[in-house]
Amino acid sequence: MRSLRPTLIMKATPMSKKKAWLMIGGGLLGVVVGTGLSMVVGGWFYLATIAAAVVFFLGVTGLAGHGLVLMVPAFVIGVIGPTLFAVLGHQAVLRQFGHEETCQVNQADAHLDVKRPYVDYVMSCPEAGRVEMRLPFSSRLPENEPARLLTRPPLNPLVASEVSYNGRLLLGIPVAMVALVLVAAAVRRK
Repeated sequence: MRSLRPTLIMKATPMSKKKAWLMIGGGLLGVVVGTGLSMVVGGWFYLATIAAAVVFFLGVTGLAGHGLVLMVPAFVIGVIGPTLFAVLGHQAVLRQFGHEETCQVNQADAHLDVKRPYVDYVMSCPEAGRVEMRLPFSSRLPENEPARLLTRPPLNPLVASEVSYNGRLLLGIPVAMVALVLVAAAVRRK
């Protein structure tokens, strides 16, 4: 007679290739759409990019089957990479296609009584017009000085002094993601 005791070690079946490829494709599509929307709208779309990156990560690990060796690189490249890509991509687009403007700060409201203090700014720029920005309190703009911003409507503006991106890293992230998928497919074939 069979024992009714639960076993501690359960045998897991690998994810089907079709499901893994759908998760990889959907995750990549979500990363691309989330990155684009985070440049224009910002805020919560960074979280959408991270969620899509997690789907990509799960798809890659599912494609590899039981390849636990790929878990750490898949997490680093599959989750952290797209998040970094969204931030660096925004900076790269503004650095290449945006223009630097000297804007007058009209209003600065500091919110210090929250967990992460921030400052809301309302500025008027010669070409971009009225610009509203929220910056962490630690990155606040100097008082009584005009602000230098990189603008390109409809993208969210960035403070010009804080924009520095590494083009090699920006290019390396998609290359590493493709290489990760190829390695996962090769591990599955073994």
